[in-house]
Amino acid sequence: MIPSYPPPQRLEFGIWMPPLPSWPVLRMRAELIESLGFDSLWMADHFVNPFAPDTAWMESWTLLTALVGCTRRVAIGSLVTNIIYRHPAVIARSALSLDHISDGRLILGLGAGSADDPSHAMTGVSPWSPAERVDRLEEILIIVDSMLRQEETSYRGRYYQVEGAIMNPRPIQQPRPPLLVAAQGHRTLQLAARFADRWCTMGDLRSSCGDVAHATREMNDALTGRARSLGRDPHTIGRAFCVGWTRERPFDGLGAFQDYIGPLVEAGITQFMFGFWEDEDLQRTAPIQHVPSAQTLEWLAPVAVPSLRTWIAA
Repeated sequence: MIPSYPPPQRLEFGIWMPPLPSWPVLRMRAELIESLGFDSLWMADHFVNPFAPDTAWMESWTLLTALVGCTRRVAIGSLVTNIIYRHPAVIARSALSLDHISDGRLILGLGAGSADDPSHAMTGVSPWSPAERVDRLEEILIIVDSMLRQEETSYRGRYYQVEGAIMNPRPIQQPRPPLLVAAQGHRTLQLAARFADRWCTMGDLRSSCGDVAHATREMNDALTGRARSLGRDPHTIGRAFCVGWTRERPFDGLGAFQDYIGPLVEAGITQFMFGFWEDEDLQRTAPIQHVPSAQTLEWLAPVAVPSLRTWIAA
């Protein structure tokens, strides 16, 4: 039976930023994003810019902590935390700390990453095979989930071990800060069904939005089935989409925006994240469709987003 996805009561919209070009600019942009009413603010996490490694680039978790200090309402998240050079116990401790600093606004994003990420070579970590990458993600999710839920955790896996890892104080958000799991393959979708409070996917730079919407529908259906097989209510898992990895240009106008987002809503997506940076921030333009200016961002919030909500509800 094919699951049906009625229009959500409310769509959520967030903005993700790469950690560039400078702290004063990022702070100003974060304050603007919150003032415009967006629901969430996300930071991409790599050791360097994967498209242009020699560009200005900062450390994402340090920036997330700083962004908490210049915002008051908006949810703060990692999209997604780089697992290449971080032990899961350190990820859990960082998440616990930021949950407290933010007064319960943290969303912890985790994913398997890519063997093509220059973070491997630059931090001395040999690239992992696809199977090993997912195996490591599974162990990381087990450890992080346990440490954020429990006062003490011990675990011995193939790749990661913790012994009597104590977590004190307890998180602000109970039973733990929400986990967002990035997943597109068979095994990672199984992990999302098992651990995620939110599942996140994205497009393919080689595909059209229509093709991506079809693939997203198939993944969403698969996630729903896997959640049910695990005894989880699939409606407890949020469905998120990171916009930009397709050929279309969704920020060129209201029609383009609706044509892009509408089929994804019909595929079951309830939360969207848009990248925001200015082309002059990069020496070379990343091949991702993104919000190119503050003026476009200021058009999205009062015009495009409300019109889309009205259009979907109708």
